[in-house]
Amino acid sequence: MKFYTYLLMALAAVSMAMASAPAVSTPSTFVEIKAEIDLLSDSCSSLSKIPASPIVSVSVAAQISAEIQAVVAVFVDLKAMIQAYVGVLAVVEVDAILAVLVNVSVYLKLAVNILIALQIGGAGNDLLDLQVSVNAFVDAFLAIVPDASKDSATSTCQQIQQTATKGCSDYQTC
Repeated sequence: MKFYTYLLMALAAVSMAMASAPAVSTPSTFVEIKAEIDLLSDSCSSLSKIPASPIVSVSVAAQISAEIQAVVAVFVDLKAMIQAYVGVLAVVEVDAILAVLVNVSVYLKLAVNILIALQIGGAGNDLLDLQVSVNAFVDAFLAIVPDASKDSATSTCQQIQQTATKGCSDYQTC
């Protein structure tokens, strides 16, 4: 009888310790990833709409550089979120993430061309580096998505890239 009493006391102590322990963080939900990726897309979209006026003040150049650094920071956070959650993504979620990432790449290409034309220090190069990172991440993402999503994800990615490339050539900026 004493054995069971001690066993119950030990179990109670363990469960109390577990209840007071900080919760282990769980991977981000798709909703959080989608919100972060939409933020990245919106930021890149605004960068792609910078007016290509020939005169750029120092303050405008500094503001653009700050926006680029903010976009880079969002992208770094987004990569970590996606990598933590990739094992449980549904096919539809993988396709949605890829669609936005490919659009982000197109926005970045447009912004790079504008910034290079404006000759704002290294901002064009920073953005070009970010575009290369986004494209590399799309490739890495395709390599780590669940097997059930691979064919659909690859097909979606190719389709979006073809559409984006056609849109760019029609727009004659990319």
